[in-house]
Amino acid sequence: MTTHHKLLFALFALLLTSQVTLATTETWDLEIAYTGNLNGELEPCGCTAEGDLGGITRRATVIEQIRTANPDAFIISAGGLLGANEASEQIKNRFIVEGMKQINYDAIGVQWRDLIYGNAFLSNSKLPWVWSNRSDQQFPKNKLIERGGRKVAFFAWYDPEKEKNSAALEAAMQQAKSAGAITILASGQRLKKAKKLFSFESIDILLVKARGEPYGEPQMVGKTLVLQPGSRGMYMAQLKLNLDQNNHITKFDHQTYAIPSTVADAPQLKQWYDDYNDAVKVDFKRRAEIAKKRLTGTSPYTGITICSACHQQQHEIWKQSEHAKAYEDLIMADKAFDPACVVCHTVGFNKEGGFIDHPLTPELANVQCESCHGAGRKHAESKGEMATTNHTWKREEICAQCHYHEHSPSFDIDSYWKKIAHPTDKTEHLRPPSRKGSDYR
Repeated sequence: MTTHHKLLFALFALLLTSQVTLATTETWDLEIAYTGNLNGELEPCGCTAEGDLGGITRRATVIEQIRTANPDAFIISAGGLLGANEASEQIKNRFIVEGMKQINYDAIGVQWRDLIYGNAFLSNSKLPWVWSNRSDQQFPKNKLIERGGRKVAFFAWYDPEKEKNSAALEAAMQQAKSAGAITILASGQRLKKAKKLFSFESIDILLVKARGEPYGEPQMVGKTLVLQPGSRGMYMAQLKLNLDQNNHITKFDHQTYAIPSTVADAPQLKQWYDDYNDAVKVDFKRRAEIAKKRLTGTSPYTGITICSACHQQQHEIWKQSEHAKAYEDLIMADKAFDPACVVCHTVGFNKEGGFIDHPLTPELANVQCESCHGAGRKHAESKGEMATTNHTWKREEICAQCHYHEHSPSFDIDSYWKKIAHPTDKTEHLRPPSRKGSDYR
C-alpha cells in the first residue's frame, strides 16, 4: 500500500468513525459513488498485511454515510458480483445478491460471471441490473435515474465476440444526452478495445475492465472521463463533477477509499450476515459427513507431530509463527466453517486424506509442514528416503498456494519468508549421504 493510500485510508476511517465533516468551499453539480467487481467475495480474505478490507456489511455503512451527506448522490456498480460456479460458492453468491439488494443501488451492470446460474437467477433477484446489448427484453437496456434536478443514464455493455455492432447502444446514449442526462457506460472492456467499439462522443463516463485493488487513476479521453474500478470490494470511490451547459465535464474530484475494519458493519445487515454464516456452517457439516463416509485406507498426510520427530528445530520455529495458530484465527473470526477460508488454514482440505473437520481430523488443523511441502507419510515411513510430494516446487510456488494476489495483494516472498524462516539444508534431514542431490525443501 502506497503512502498516499495509507493517508487516504486513515482519513476515510476517521470520517466514518467520528462523523467529522470537512469544510470546503468547492461546490459540485453531481456526485456519484461507484463500486467494481466482487468476483464472488462477500467479504475479502482478511489474512493480509493490508488488514481486513472491504466486505458488503462495511460497504453498506459507507454508502449510508454518503447518502446522509448528500441525499442526491447516485450509487452505481459495474457488476461482476458473483463467483465461480462451484457447489460451495452457491450459498455465497445467493447471499451476495441479497446483501446488495439491501444496499439499494441505483444501477448494476451485468457481466458474464453474473450469469453463471442463468438469466432467471438475476431476474428473480430484483436488483437493478442493466445489460444494454441483450437482444431480448429480459434485462433493461439502460436505467435513467433522476435526482436533485440531475439525470444520469446508466448503460452496460458486456459483449460476446459475435456481437460487435454497438450502433444501437450509441444511438440510445445520444438520445439520453439530448434529454439532458449524464451518460455512464460500464463496458467491461480494456480502454484500447473500448476505443475500437465505441465513439466516445456520447459517453460522459466510461467504466473499463476492473483491475486489482485499489482502483485505477481516472483519465480524460477527449470529453469522456475513464474510470477503472477494482475487483474484490476492498475499496470504493466517490466522484464529484462540475458540468457545463451541455453537461460536459469541466472539472472532477475523484477519491478512492479503502474500507478498513474501523468501519462498522451496517446494523441492518447483521441478520443477513448471521444467516449467511449459519448457512455456510450447515453446508460445511453436510459435506463433512459425506467425506467421512468416503474415508478409506491411510491418509497420505501425517500431521505436525510426525514431522517434528525428525525436524525439531523447524518445529520450534513453526510453533512461534502465525501459521501455528491459523485455525485458531478462523475460530476467533467464526470462519472455521467457510471452505474459502479453511482451505488455506489447514492441511489438505478438499484433497484425499486431508482435513475434513476439527472433530475428525484435528491433527491436520493449522498451516503445517505438509501445507507447504506436500503430503509426507511416505517421506516419514521411508525415514527420508522418499521426498515429500512438493519437493520439486520452488519457494514462490509453495507460498502461492495461498498467498496469491487476491488473498495477499502486497505479498513479497523475501519479507514474508523472514516470518517463518527455517533451515532447509538437506543435511538436517534423516537421509543417507548418497541422496545429497535430492531436493527436499
